Amino acid sequence: MTDAKASRSHAQLARQLRRLTGPCCALLSCSTVAEVLTAPARDGSPGSSGSAGTVYVPSESGASGASNVRNDAGGAGAAGAPATAAALGLSLSAGPAHSCLARTGLVYCWGNNRDGQLGAGDTAPHLTPVLTLSSGNVVQVAVGDAHSCWLDADGLVSCFGRNNLGQLGQGDVISSSVPLPVALPGPAASVDVSYGHSCAVLRSGELYCWGENTETQLGLGDAPDQNQLTPVRVGDFANTLQAGCGQGHTLALLATGEIYAWGRNVVGETGLGEGQLQRIRTPMLIPTATNFRAIDVGQSSACALHDDSQIYCWGAGDETHLGTGNTATVWSPQLIVSDRRWTLVSTDTFHTCALDDGASLWCWGRAIEGQLGLGDFRARQTEPLQVPGGAWRSVAVGRFHTCAATEDERIWCSGLNDDGQLGVGDTMRRNIFVPLNFP
Repeated sequence: MTDAKASRSHAQLARQLRRLTGPCCALLSCSTVAEVLTAPARDGSPGSSGSAGTVYVPSESGASGASNVRNDAGGAGAAGAPATAAALGLSLSAGPAHSCLARTGLVYCWGNNRDGQLGAGDTAPHLTPVLTLSSGNVVQVAVGDAHSCWLDADGLVSCFGRNNLGQLGQGDVISSSVPLPVALPGPAASVDVSYGHSCAVLRSGELYCWGENTETQLGLGDAPDQNQLTPVRVGDFANTLQAGCGQGHTLALLATGEIYAWGRNVVGETGLGEGQLQRIRTPMLIPTATNFRAIDVGQSSACALHDDSQIYCWGAGDETHLGTGNTATVWSPQLIVSDRRWTLVSTDTFHTCALDDGASLWCWGRAIEGQLGLGDFRARQTEPLQVPGGAWRSVAVGRFHTCAATEDERIWCSGLNDDGQLGVGDTMRRNIFVPLNFP
């Protein structure tokens, strides 16, 4: 390590340790966990806008601005309320080769850590969950390819891991194994990350993104397709409810139930229909997407939860994970035919899982690595099939593995495990969900 990099690393760690001793202040209720979708209520209230050109710093007296998102227990949180362990809730997220959990304010991560994406201050692999350098009041965690971000109860977003494309939002391309705060103009309500870019929805309803822009996934219009090393505002949204990041495309769900899309559009990933450009430079309304309440974005696809509790998916149909029964490209939102009433959906490159209103877990798509938890290594599952087990609370789909939480908040994972992404202490794949132990 060069002297300059060593000095920066020490300074970053010092800043993080100072944050660890800071107060745990206001509670932000939030259920828009990356790769794990619940059904937040929509009221259309955008809240107050942050001032342009200013950087938000949480105060000791609590965060300001109302959240338009419910927590995972379904209760609306009031700004300024003290953050209690019970209210901080649970957020689970899975990426290609690592996973993270936020529970009662603390964050645990496991799996691939070559770029410091576990946020533990090192780059060593962790085959079991490691307690990361969190502030103690984290409400949401979001896992990408080789970087991760979290959101704390004060509305502060912090990111860590690979930064070659500016995905940490620090104004440089230096990776970090310790969480670094992202300078946003106001407190955030949710955060999502992907392979090379990140997005945050502010409590004001504005949307900011940063990182890779080679596929126009930052939605900056005719501006040069340059990566953005610090957050830039996307569109003129004032009522964004949730953002979803794919490998080269981005979606925004508004409080009205409408979905906007932009970025790469080679295999229908924007849902805008056939005949569109292969790069959508500015946010465009998906004409058939109305009355939705949650979205989840995979590598080249997306799924959304409708107000009628049904799931619609679109994009690349690899391994039948869009629920159509085949691998054809789907150019606009298509209903997954089912007699279930769904409450949550999570999707990625090759498989999808969802919860129904009876707390049952269902999965479909690629299964050869055991990621569906069905007890075998079948090539694929073409339609939703119930996973054995008890009452499930949430699920997070990675590229070749899946992690899920039961109602008692125990965490279980299944699938590929070559980087320890199952968190069970070895690198053997599993075809049933196995429980994790936490320090």
